[in-house]
Amino acid sequence: MTPITDSMYGLMVRNAALYPDKAAYISDSVTFTWSQALALTESFASSLYARGFRSGTPTVLFFPRTPDAPAMLTAVRALGAPVVLLPSDADSPADVALQDRFFSGAYHIFRSHEGTWHCRHKGCTAPLVPAGRLSLPLRTEADPRDPSFLIFTSGSTGTEKGAVLTEYALINQAASQGLAAGITEDDRMMCVLPMHHVFGIIVIASGLTLSSSIFFAATRRPDYVVRSCEKHRCTRMDGVPTFYMMAIEAAERLGADLSCLTGGLIAGSSYSPEQFAAIEDRLGIRLCPSYGMTEMTTTIATPQITDSRRKRSASVGKFAPGVEGVLETPEGSVIASAYKEGEICCRGVGLMLGYLTEDGQLDLPVDRGGLFHTGDLGYYDEDGDLHITGRCKDIIIRGGENLSPATIASVITSLPGVRDACVVGLEDKKYGEVPAALVVTDRYTPEELSRLLEDKLMRCQRPVRILICDAIPQNAAGKPDKRAAKRILSEN
Repeated sequence: MTPITDSMYGLMVRNAALYPDKAAYISDSVTFTWSQALALTESFASSLYARGFRSGTPTVLFFPRTPDAPAMLTAVRALGAPVVLLPSDADSPADVALQDRFFSGAYHIFRSHEGTWHCRHKGCTAPLVPAGRLSLPLRTEADPRDPSFLIFTSGSTGTEKGAVLTEYALINQAASQGLAAGITEDDRMMCVLPMHHVFGIIVIASGLTLSSSIFFAATRRPDYVVRSCEKHRCTRMDGVPTFYMMAIEAAERLGADLSCLTGGLIAGSSYSPEQFAAIEDRLGIRLCPSYGMTEMTTTIATPQITDSRRKRSASVGKFAPGVEGVLETPEGSVIASAYKEGEICCRGVGLMLGYLTEDGQLDLPVDRGGLFHTGDLGYYDEDGDLHITGRCKDIIIRGGENLSPATIASVITSLPGVRDACVVGLEDKKYGEVPAALVVTDRYTPEELSRLLEDKLMRCQRPVRILICDAIPQNAAGKPDKRAAKRILSEN
């Protein structure tokens, strides 16, 4: 793939020229064509410029899932401002503390429930009144390789960190993943993802690079999403495995016609081949797995959408174009042979500029070879495809035995009637740590599950505690929240 050197704004200009009347951003109440999206972007840029925005102006964007939000994001970047992405309702004590610590002097942009955008700076809040299309040559204002976005990792297994990414990386990673997934300009993507996470803004970048349309869901409630897919004839829906399963249940309960759906990305947490097959068969779609992380601007490895189901359901394919990846032993030796587990290490176009430190510096934790150590474990199969087995720090050490929670959860979810599972380690006086599981099922009791797992797991792998629940706790990115799961299993 030839690298894309244009900015988000440049791509919007291109799309407006090629597809002026084609729908770009859609909601229940409004549709913006590409020409209208460009006009809105330039209008926002004009208003921001009048408010003092220039290249380098630090900006916090409380990013909602609305059809005008991509225009605001593109306008801020077109002026050369680095953007901190936070939830649109980021008013919790933790979020406020975060803003005070890092961004107290920044401009804050947010959207009211009435749909009006506001800018807050130094205690003063004013509406961003559209001021006409700006004549300034915006395309020259922002360098896509400069620090562009600060995105916080989900923190599902540890403390959140703020990763500084570039617009260049976002655009090229979106194009690479989109081509592997088979996205075209004829697609209409259902967006249910949180927009302040990298999995969310990669959808916006995909729409810009591949000229596809995006429907922005007003809520993530499965019934609403299913009905919206049906009404607006969405062709693609990306998500984590849990959300797909909830969408299936909603579609079957409502009798919805989702024949419009043809595909989607599946990422964010582990799944079994049985779950993968169930999602494809029951939704009638073709899934493309994506293994990635915020620090690599999403994609690290992905198969091709044309690959067999066996390959797509069991592996995450090869390292993506523009990504150099290796597996390493704990001693630092590179693993080349099949079926030997090691830590996934990588570098390439998507690698972040670094973590933002409290003194405003960038810390890029790479080894002497410039490789970023992901903390994820995996192995190659005989075809050279990568399989993910778990996290280095997520290993349960039971009496000296290293156990993979992901492997145990995969076995549990392979049982008929099990919709989801989350496995964590609990403290134990005798063994140090023992596995425990939250399981979503209405077919089995904990005792029945324990008996079924006797033939499928080694004794040391069997969960000592199983709780049946309605849903696995999730963080804001829709990933399993293992800290919450551990707390629930410890208290019950």
